[in-house]
Amino acid sequence: MTDVETNADALIKTLKDCGIDHVLANAGTDTAPIIESLAKLADSNEKYPRFLVTPHENLAMAMAHGYYRRSAKPAAVLLHTTVGSANGVMGAMNALRDQVPIIMLAGRTPNTESGQLGSRSAHIHWGQETFDQASMLREWLKWDYEARTGQPMATLVRRAIAIAKSQPPGPIYLTLPREVLAGPSTEPQYANETDVTAPAMPNLIAIEKVAHQLMRAQLPLIVTSSGGRSREAFRALSDLATRFAIPIAQPFATDANVPSNHDMNFGFEGMSLVKEADLILVIEAGVPWVGDVTPNADATVVQIAADPQYTAYPLRGFKTDMALSGDIALVIAALQASLPQDLEVGRRRKLLTELQTKRRQRIDQAIKASAKQTPISAIWLADCLNRVKNDLVEENVVVINELGVPPDYLDLSQPRSYMRESTAGGLGFGLGAALGNKLADRDAYVIAVVGDGSYMLGNPTPAHFMAHAYDLPTLTIINNNQRWQAVHNATSAMYPDGHATRGRTMPLTRLTPSPAYEKVVEASDGYGEKVIKPKDLIGALERGIEMVDAGKPAVINVLTAA
Repeated sequence: MTDVETNADALIKTLKDCGIDHVLANAGTDTAPIIESLAKLADSNEKYPRFLVTPHENLAMAMAHGYYRRSAKPAAVLLHTTVGSANGVMGAMNALRDQVPIIMLAGRTPNTESGQLGSRSAHIHWGQETFDQASMLREWLKWDYEARTGQPMATLVRRAIAIAKSQPPGPIYLTLPREVLAGPSTEPQYANETDVTAPAMPNLIAIEKVAHQLMRAQLPLIVTSSGGRSREAFRALSDLATRFAIPIAQPFATDANVPSNHDMNFGFEGMSLVKEADLILVIEAGVPWVGDVTPNADATVVQIAADPQYTAYPLRGFKTDMALSGDIALVIAALQASLPQDLEVGRRRKLLTELQTKRRQRIDQAIKASAKQTPISAIWLADCLNRVKNDLVEENVVVINELGVPPDYLDLSQPRSYMRESTAGGLGFGLGAALGNKLADRDAYVIAVVGDGSYMLGNPTPAHFMAHAYDLPTLTIINNNQRWQAVHNATSAMYPDGHATRGRTMPLTRLTPSPAYEKVVEASDGYGEKVIKPKDLIGALERGIEMVDAGKPAVINVLTAA
C-alpha cells in the first residue's frame, strides 16, 4: 500500500508494522471499510496481516490466547460491535488473569443516522448501540478507547499494542465506529515503536535480602503457577532449584515451569511442604494455596512477579513478608549471583531425594492400578497420552489440558509445552487454544485434552471448521465422564455428609445422555473414534496422531470414570 487513504487502511498497515501477523475476525455490517481495504490490498504487492474468518468470538479469543502462549507474539481479534464483544468477554477474563496480550478490535454501530459515508443503513444500527460499549468488559482490560475522527489511527494502534505487551501483559480494546474507519486518515506526529518497554529489572537491595533468607533457610520452597513461562525463566528456575536443592510445588500450574522429571519438581503434591517450609518463594502464582494449606506463622513468604500485588484481583490476602517485582528470568539470575556457589545443601538434598523417590513410586503404583480400571481412569488416560507423544519429536509436542488429566501424571520436558485454563475459569478454552498453538507453530503436534463439558463449551463446530478451513489439524481427546466433575467435587467437599453427596444422583451435575462427540468432527472432514476399554486407548490415540499427520483434525471420545 503506497498511499494510506482511510483509517481502515491505516489500521491494517499499522497492525503489520507492529508485528501483528494474524487477525481472527468475525465480521459484521460495521466491518465494511476493513473489508474494502482488504480487497484493495489483495490487488497490491503490500504485506498485511492474515485475516482468518472465525465463526465465533469466544473461539477467536481462545485462539489468540493459545497463539501468544506458543509464539510470545500477540494476535488481534476483530469483534462485531456489542454482540461480538459480549461473546469475547470470557476470553478477555481468561487473558487478563493469564497475563496474555490480545489486541481486541471492535466495530461500533455508526454514530450518525445520515450524512456520512458509513452512516446507519440497517435496523440493527439502532439496536446495537450502547451508551458505553466497552463497559461490558472494561474490568477485564488493561486499556480501552474509542477512535474519533481526526485522530491518527497509527498512534492509537501503536499505543494499544505497546500497553498490551507491557508487563504484566493483558488484553486491550479499541472501538472503531464505521464512519471513523471509512474516513480519511491522519498522519501521526511520531511513529512510536511498540517494544519500547524494557524488561523490568529487580531491585538489587531486595534481592540481597532474599538471598540472605535463602542462605539461612533450612527448608525453602518455591510455589509457582507460571514462573517458567518464558524459555529463559524455564531454564533459570530449573537451575536455581537444582543448584540449591529447593523443591518446587505447582498447585495450579498453567505452564510447564520445569521438566516433569526434575528432581526438585514435586508438582501438586509439593503443597504438603508448605506448612513445613521456613521460606517460601511464590513466583508468578496468583493463588499459591487454598483452604487449610497455609504457611507456618514463622515462615517468611516472598511474592515475586511482574505484579506481585496482583492489583487486578479485588481481594487477595495471602501472607506476604516481601514483594519483589521484575522479569522472572532476571530476578532468578540476580538471586543466583547473590548466593555463594558453595552453599551447603547436602542434608536438604538427601531429604528431598528420598521424598521424590517415594512420590514417583506412588505415581507408578497409581498408573499400574489404573491400567485395567473400567470405566477408564484419567490417570490411565494421562499415561497412554505420554506413551503416544513420547514417540513424537519432543520439542514439537504441546498439551492443552482443560480439566482433562491430572497434570502430575504428564511427562513434560520443554518450555511452552503445556497450557491449562486460567484462574478466571472461563471454560471452552481448550479447542481454540489448541488451534492458536497450531497457527503459531505449524510443525507442532498439538494435543488438547478436555472434559466433555469443556468440549461442548468450546464451540466444537466452529473449531473443527477452522481446523479444516485453515489446515490446522490437532488431536482432541475428550475425558468424557458424563458430568460436571468440578461442580460435583465442590459440592462433595462442602457437604461431605450432605444429601447431594449421599444421594444416587447429584442435582445439576450430570451430562447425560452423552452425545456422540466423535461424530461432530466428521462434519468438517475430520476423524472421530470412541473408546470404552482401557486396552483400546493407545491404539485409538495412535490412529488420531496418524490422522493429524494426514492433515485431518481428530477427536478421540474416551468414556471415563465419573
